[in-house]
Amino acid sequence: MKGFLMNFKFGNCSAAVVALATTCGPAWADLSGQDIWSDWVAYMSSNGYEVTGAESQSGNTLTVSEVTMALAAPDDAEMTVILRADKIEFQENGDGSVSIMLPAVMPMEIAATDAGSEMSGVVNIEQSGMSMTATGSSSDLTYTYIAPSMVAQLQSMTVDGADMSSNIKFSAKMTNLGGSTKMAIDEQRVATQVVSADSLSYDVELNDPESNDGG
Repeated sequence: MKGFLMNFKFGNCSAAVVALATTCGPAWADLSGQDIWSDWVAYMSSNGYEVTGAESQSGNTLTVSEVTMALAAPDDAEMTVILRADKIEFQENGDGSVSIMLPAVMPMEIAATDAGSEMSGVVNIEQSGMSMTATGSSSDLTYTYIAPSMVAQLQSMTVDGADMSSNIKFSAKMTNLGGSTKMAIDEQRVATQVVSADSLSYDVELNDPESNDGG
């Protein structure tokens, strides 16, 4: 079981969140919330995600509710990942820019099969005070973003039907995250990204219930 757990790649799970937070920003044209959301859907779909959400427009704000981004990765232990957000808001600011409001918590559901063993779990992606703004045009986007903290934290895990939540602990935290992503969109996308954080820390605990040494 240890081998199976160690083969589980949290990096694959976080790919959806990285794409969501840094997909797109200045080429001096008015952007709409619909421009940004439509490009997110196109970008994520081109990378194998199935994206769903209920859209509603009220004044200068597009709200997309019950968002799901699902990815099946058959080349990686038959893994599937589903990122959920209760709502994402795209607010047009009147100066050509769009502010994007993400929920404080986005759960990520993971399921995988490897060598006859089955695993499922939930990782919460938590952010505090994130500010994200898109500028530019639909073919030349720039996102700028800051967040005092962002945490990926394992909430639950089941292996072969057994609850392993008390045996496995995992969290990764970045503080004072900031950066920008410039996305030029023509026949293909060209991305230029700069990201920084004051710190990155991990907290991992793995206790094998089949072992007497607690390791």
